[in-house]
Amino acid sequence: MRNIVVGAMALLLAGAAGAAGAAEREDRWPRAQDPTWVLPEGWQAHSSVVAELGYARFDGLGLSGNASADGTGLSVDARFGIAAGFVLSVGGEYWWLGDAARTDVDFGYLRAGVGYQHRLAERAQAGAEIGVQSQTGQAFFGEERVRQDNEYARLWLRTGLGHRAVLSVSTTLGTGYRAAALGCELALPVPRLSLGLTGRIGEAEDTGFWSVGPSLRYAFGT
Repeated sequence: MRNIVVGAMALLLAGAAGAAGAAEREDRWPRAQDPTWVLPEGWQAHSSVVAELGYARFDGLGLSGNASADGTGLSVDARFGIAAGFVLSVGGEYWWLGDAARTDVDFGYLRAGVGYQHRLAERAQAGAEIGVQSQTGQAFFGEERVRQDNEYARLWLRTGLGHRAVLSVSTTLGTGYRAAALGCELALPVPRLSLGLTGRIGEAEDTGFWSVGPSLRYAFGT
């Protein structure tokens, strides 16, 4: 019986010594940790898709330059955050119009660009992007006035108004196109969705236009 007790005590002491040695080796050689990505303070990878649908009116359409047309305008812009504030942007706008002579005319712009955005405050962001744009649809301005595959630049600012509202301002300058937009959005009970009202005014191929209508935004990524 004595030999059994002595043997058990020896095994316990050996196990304790082995565990202490393993712990010492683990402290000396720490386990490899998964790499983590830390973005600079104040920057974020934020993505969103915004769609605007509303009434649009153009003045001075056609080769004569004195016709007017109105109808429906659709604008879609998607920004995909990469990292450190850099974004990829795709989108454009399109109009389905009719003039006084009941002639249907439609055209629009497609755009793709790159840019960055910066968080100015808790609920305020500013951004800029540059890219290329191309006109699509009927060339009712006259072939000699239509410009294809040219550049554009855009600046935008978003800032919080109260608890759920956001004010957005943007300006777009392109070859044969320039416009400014002002909108106000209200967060919906559905997460990441907001509903707003947006007005836009500008010129396309030296033709003045304006539009107003509701907008829907889906935001994702932080």
